[in-house]
Amino acid sequence: SVSSPNGLFTITGSKFLDEGPGDYYFFLIYEIPLTANTGDGVDASMISFEMEGVTISDMTTPNPAGIRTIIDDPCYTPDIVNPSSNIEAIPRNSLVIPMDNTYQALVAPFNLKAYGLIHSLLMNDIPVKWVIRSGKAKDGIDFTANASRVFPTFVAAADMDFIASAFIIDSTWVNTPYYATGKSATQVITDYYAQGAGFNQVTVYKLTNDENLDVRYTLKQRPKLAIFSNGGFQAVQINNYLIPSGITNYFVQNAGNFTGLAECYTFCSEAHWAFTTNPDINPVDNVIKFVNEGGNFLAQCAGIDLYENHQPNGEHFVSTRGVEYDNATVTNTYSNHDMAFAQFQGAVNQETGTIEIFWPGPASSFSPDMYYVISAPLPTTTVVSSAIHLSPNDSIGGNVYYLGGHDYLGTTIGWINGAKMYLNATLVPAARPTAFTLDAGADITICAGESTILGGSPTGGSASCNYIWSPTTGLDNPNSANPVATPSSTTTYTVVANDNGCPGGPASVTVTVNPLPAAPTAGNDGPLCVGDALNLTASNIATATYTWSGPAAYTSTSQNPTIATVGVANAGIYSVIATVDGCDGPAGTTTVTINPLPAAPTAGSNSPICAGQSINLTASNISGASYSWSGPNGYTASVQNPTIAGATATEAGDYYVLATVLGCNGPSSMTSIVVNPIPVAPTALGTGICTGTTATLTATAPGGTYEWYDAASGGSLLYTGASYTTPALFVTTTYYVQTTVSGCNGPRTAVVVTVNTAPAAPTASGTTICQNSTATLTASVSGGVYEWYDAATGGTLLSTGASYTTPALSATTTYYVQSNVSGCIGPRRAVTVTVTPTPAAPTALGTTICINTSALLTATAPGGIYEWYNAASGGTLLYTGASYTTPVLAANTTYYVQSVSSGCPGPRTAVNVTVSPVPAAPTASGTTVCQGSTATLNATAPGGTYDWYNAATGGTLLFTGASYTTPALNVNTTYYVQTTVAGCAGPRTSVLVTVTTTPAAPTASGTTICQGTTATLTASVSGGTYGWYDAATGGSLLFTGASYTTPVLNANATYYVQ
Repeated sequence: SVSSPNGLFTITGSKFLDEGPGDYYFFLIYEIPLTANTGDGVDASMISFEMEGVTISDMTTPNPAGIRTIIDDPCYTPDIVNPSSNIEAIPRNSLVIPMDNTYQALVAPFNLKAYGLIHSLLMNDIPVKWVIRSGKAKDGIDFTANASRVFPTFVAAADMDFIASAFIIDSTWVNTPYYATGKSATQVITDYYAQGAGFNQVTVYKLTNDENLDVRYTLKQRPKLAIFSNGGFQAVQINNYLIPSGITNYFVQNAGNFTGLAECYTFCSEAHWAFTTNPDINPVDNVIKFVNEGGNFLAQCAGIDLYENHQPNGEHFVSTRGVEYDNATVTNTYSNHDMAFAQFQGAVNQETGTIEIFWPGPASSFSPDMYYVISAPLPTTTVVSSAIHLSPNDSIGGNVYYLGGHDYLGTTIGWINGAKMYLNATLVPAARPTAFTLDAGADITICAGESTILGGSPTGGSASCNYIWSPTTGLDNPNSANPVATPSSTTTYTVVANDNGCPGGPASVTVTVNPLPAAPTAGNDGPLCVGDALNLTASNIATATYTWSGPAAYTSTSQNPTIATVGVANAGIYSVIATVDGCDGPAGTTTVTINPLPAAPTAGSNSPICAGQSINLTASNISGASYSWSGPNGYTASVQNPTIAGATATEAGDYYVLATVLGCNGPSSMTSIVVNPIPVAPTALGTGICTGTTATLTATAPGGTYEWYDAASGGSLLYTGASYTTPALFVTTTYYVQTTVSGCNGPRTAVVVTVNTAPAAPTASGTTICQNSTATLTASVSGGVYEWYDAATGGTLLSTGASYTTPALSATTTYYVQSNVSGCIGPRRAVTVTVTPTPAAPTALGTTICINTSALLTATAPGGIYEWYNAASGGTLLYTGASYTTPVLAANTTYYVQSVSSGCPGPRTAVNVTVSPVPAAPTASGTTVCQGSTATLNATAPGGTYDWYNAATGGTLLFTGASYTTPALNVNTTYYVQTTVAGCAGPRTSVLVTVTTTPAAPTASGTTICQGTTATLTASVSGGTYGWYDAATGGSLLFTGASYTTPVLNANATYYVQ
């Protein structure tokens, strides 16, 4: 230890790390002297250590990092046996949530939803005091007080004995939230009750008087529970304890993914994890680390074996060398009644499971820090439930709770008390990580009425972080990471946060508010005329800078600016603001009047005019104005609308007029006078046309606008434009054209249209062609130029000339020809080209022949004349007719046949003749048979269909097949066999059957023997091989040889020899 360290200090001491591989924890403990002030900070962190003489300083993050603020608040008491009393003054009107079977029994025999209410209060940051009287006996009274029930219904005050602990809500928080934007205790209770039955039956009492109570813990952390699923029994704790109690702040997860203190968990539990079922114990390390860092852990049933006997580093929580266990029942005995884990009234039923009881194994013993809660009768080492505090005795958390069996599901108090033990463990305080740093933002100065955004970029925490800024004065959203602040005076804002149970902050930022300066007095030297200089003025304000704004986007930073030349756009209201210490005050304004110059009158005239006409000048009316004109040759006038008679070209030019109003000359406007000369007569030629057609007449020089008339003077205006198309004319007609240049009409020119007679229709004959070929059409007789079209009238001009060759046609088409004689078009003559459709390709099938034979090919549909060729196109015409006999062929050959209909050939069809080779002569051997017997002859290679004949050529077909059996033969006979492959028969092979003459019957005599003896029979004469049988025909062959000895005979017997 080091007393009053300041700056770098060293703690001297040593520890032999003999616990094996794993995580080792060193605790830096602050002993805060009574002379410390609330708000002071302690800033100490471990920056290096020495191992085997080597200094190690490459720690990722020195811990703890940052200043730890000293607050005026009771410290937590570690969960160790024989706790000291901690008497605190509890003010009247504080709320009490009883935990005994008398006052918390609206849902009999005990309403577990009381635990859910306590969790809800803590999750809303309401501090809750857990009152447990130190040294009390089993089911002893924790305190006696006068109280009235205020939830769910009112019950008058009475003296009450509170047993099995109670939870107190200080009167400070009954109607006031811990953070300004949070909920008060009353709001939390009301919202909790709104969830319905069970929730709205939790009883809450109010103390009538001030009380001094033994407060074990002041709970101020948000509980965060992890329920492990490794053993597969997580539903036991969820369905039996958490859901019935209304607790929702739990998370189901695999212990291998458990992050513990890093995500601000306070408690974790395993209902059942059988090592034999799931021997992967690596996740246990996460729980060991969590406990060593100050987290609380509870194991049930087989989970006790897993976490006590199978830690990866060989260590144990409550024993020196592990425990043994059984599912036997003992008489429950209760100890350490004043420990938080043991707060229940009455007995606990012993629940069944893999582990109901446990005790130290061989050569093992319980840790001296472990304490019993339920065991066999004392003295004993057989335990049902126990607990141990593994962290240093002056630190909180680091508790391990064991609870034999699991489920504890039932309606009797014995089962409910088992659930209460689990729920008690969820509320025991755990160590918390150092509050994460928040960035409240840099101090800022703003002007009165302005806003600024608080917090950093980012402020700190995750996306789900809850922020609380105070005071809330001037904030748009005190729960935002970056609220908008609009304070009316200098304010220091402080932010704290909670990120999924992890605390953040506090951090503060000061917003300094500067006052606004007064509005300056603004003035000007108007009214003014356009073009004058404008002088603006502002009254003097100490240390101020000035900003002017006004019409026409005017700005200036001078106190008394000048605009050298003003226009109408500069008239209006000018504003000036004074800025002191960066704050803009309200604006002072002054109105500037600027008299506009009169507008330029609109000048007009009757221009253009023709020479000799009068010039009439005009000016638009401007109220109160006088006018001044000027123009060519020194012309002036002072009337509004003057006239100049008998104008000549010298008086053409620009005339100017201006208006004067109130002595101010406005801008002048101009009108241009054009005096145009009289144009000459146009140039236009006559033309000749065909009778009944129109003529287009064109006038050229001298230009201008041409107008066509039907008379030399006067008459009707027929058309305006350089080119005039007459109506259809049948007689010669004279037209007249004049030009107008700049409105001046010149003399007319006569234009004659001579009408000629149109020619007759040409003579032209149609023709017939094959589909997709062209036709040449010829016109004659009428003379002139022949023109071919695709329509009777209009249409497209296809060709010019006596002969026209059409494109390739696929359908009958009519063309039209006309004669053009001297531009006169005669009527059109229709000329039809009839297209004979191309016949379809013939139907003709190929065939297969034998080599060196010919094939007969036949074409059928579509009819017509069939022509046979030796090529797909072109080639040589081989034959004309439906059936074509090819020459003798030695190889596969393709022929092509087309049909000709009305002289038009169709597409050709390919006809394949496949030439098969003649197979070789079969292999067949002759044979020898006895006279009167049949012979079976066999033919083999080369395969195919074998035919047997009685002659070398021709002859009679005797049999088809590879094996042929002859009739009974008496003389030598020759047969012939051939094979047919793909319809081609090969040469025949001769097969000789040699017939052997049948020998005469042998000479053999019978004999007489005694019964029970054998006889020897002998055959002679015929020669050959002798065979002895037991029947005249067929029968069994008994012996082969000239002499046969019978078996022992007991009766007459006849034998046969051949």
